[in-house]
Amino acid sequence: MVRIFRAALSSGLSRLSSKLGFVAFATAVMILLISCGGGQEAPALDEPSAREAFERGVESRDKGLPRRAFNELNEALRLDPRMAEAYAARATIYLIYDNHPSAIADLNRALRLDGDLAIAYNYRGLIFAEVNDIESALLNYTKAIQLDPSLTEAYLNRAEAYLESQDVDSAIEDLTSAIETEPERAAYYLVRGQLRLTIGQPDMAAADMEQVLALTDDEQMVVSAKELLSLVQ
Repeated sequence: MVRIFRAALSSGLSRLSSKLGFVAFATAVMILLISCGGGQEAPALDEPSAREAFERGVESRDKGLPRRAFNELNEALRLDPRMAEAYAARATIYLIYDNHPSAIADLNRALRLDGDLAIAYNYRGLIFAEVNDIESALLNYTKAIQLDPSLTEAYLNRAEAYLESQDVDSAIEDLTSAIETEPERAAYYLVRGQLRLTIGQPDMAAADMEQVLALTDDEQMVVSAKELLSLVQ
């Protein structure tokens, strides 16, 4: 809509320019802008309230309440249309509903506002992975990691993409990086140990299972770790 409006305005002003000359044209533009409200200051942004709405939206999303999250993120963007993080977060809601075009549009908008927003590249990688474009997914995950080497989620997502490409060694490397950023997460050791066993590293797999048993009492993970240990001992 905005693009169409600008094109029509540009065409009309071009015709006006040919009749009036440059000075008269500039004067006409100013009059037009003032008459349309363009001479007024832009509405003040409510950044604190926008941040609160954004945080509520992310919390709702993580609790499995996508509709509520979508409404909160829309409110954040209404209050601050320049909040790149909110566009990126809203993209994940679109992804939940398999609306890939809207998700990509929001992520591209986020990156236009903040080209260094690592999480946006990470989310864009998820979309490419969803449509089995693994090469593009890997490129986006890698960009996210370059921008934020502490972004654990990007390492995990890239590890999964490597597995889709049958590159187990690279997947293990990314799981190791994820463990370095979050060393208390037993699930990461469990997956790495399983992968290490598949490539003939039983001792290292056993060490990972010992870490799982030391870090968690989650019944399912404990059972899995003990089963794997029984295979290598």
